[in-house]
Amino acid sequence: MQGYICKQTDQVVLILDNADVSSVIRKLYPVVSVTAGFVDTFSSVNHTVCSTSGSVSTFYSILPTRQITKICFMDKTPQVLRFFLLGNDITSKFLLAVFYHELQGPHVFIRESFISPTLVQSASSLLDESTGANHFNVMDNLLYVVLQGKEPIEIRSGVSIHLAFTVMFSVVEKGWETVILQRLTDFLQIGQDQIRIIHEMPGNEETIRAIADSGAKRKRNCPTVACASHYRRVGQRRPLMIEMSSYRVKPLTTVETISKVMVIEIGDLPIARNMGLIPPLSSNKLQNLAHQVITAQQTGVLENVLNVTIGTLMVTQSKGVIGYGNTSSVKPGNLIYTRPHTLSVLVQPSDGEVGKELPIQPQLVFLDEQNRRVETLGAPSEPWAISAFLEGTSDSVLKGRYL
Repeated sequence: MQGYICKQTDQVVLILDNADVSSVIRKLYPVVSVTAGFVDTFSSVNHTVCSTSGSVSTFYSILPTRQITKICFMDKTPQVLRFFLLGNDITSKFLLAVFYHELQGPHVFIRESFISPTLVQSASSLLDESTGANHFNVMDNLLYVVLQGKEPIEIRSGVSIHLAFTVMFSVVEKGWETVILQRLTDFLQIGQDQIRIIHEMPGNEETIRAIADSGAKRKRNCPTVACASHYRRVGQRRPLMIEMSSYRVKPLTTVETISKVMVIEIGDLPIARNMGLIPPLSSNKLQNLAHQVITAQQTGVLENVLNVTIGTLMVTQSKGVIGYGNTSSVKPGNLIYTRPHTLSVLVQPSDGEVGKELPIQPQLVFLDEQNRRVETLGAPSEPWAISAFLEGTSDSVLKGRYL
């Protein structure tokens, strides 16, 4: 085997390793990279990238330094990933952006040491930070992380839930975020290390729906690349014709009310030490907390607890949370909740005979303050139910059916 040394180049070999030994990943390939408008696919070390008979766990690609390279997986992003560079100068920096299929709180490690996220104004400014510096963009589901030298970076997806909701003020007071976070912590009866604000920005219901739309995020950041039966690297690189601009928050039109969006993560940090006073958050506990927040928001309790007007709520539960207990019918993902304001009769019942089903069944719907139908009431595993009685008595049973 012959080897070559290329001098005065500004490229590195990026090694990607799926380190999640608990699962066999069969849908990783094609692993796609997007750099400066160019789309490329990673190569596999065993050259069986299109095979369905076995799993592929290690890939590599030659990429330029000091630019942002997005990494996209065909299906779900693996729970544990390991990246490192080869053939680069010790001073060369590489900025990686890993796309996640859902809102996440990935943890970055160097030699088992947890690297806390960095607050930045722009992703490119991370290049001024040291290796391991990272930031998760909630509007694009991209984890930005800096690689430098030959130091491996490991990324682990934590088990947590994410809340995104709008808060409205007439006057914004200094430190309002801290006050709301403390009140929410006390309401949920969890430790201060188990809840954190990961993003805050101007926004409204449209912003919440943009955060929840993982499909649009993937379309915006990850091009579709088919896997050819006879894979060859030559000719795979091509320009990306679709503009991959990030979501932009539109300026709010109302001047009387100031609307903000808060994104909060609830889950244990890897650096937290359990002193016995605050128990760790199990999957069951996280699921119960999600139910508690959903119920509180839709009944108005959350507004009273936080002492602020709460609008639309989004709750994201990862597979690690959903997969606990008897929740086989519940799928992981993002669910949006609005507070019901009125109960309206959509269809009036017809006259009927005693003991027989009404020919025309009544239909009741909940409406929000804008008279829009509230589609989701209660947690997915515990939806709300309506009990109806004849006027003037509560012991007469109305027979009917659910729609």
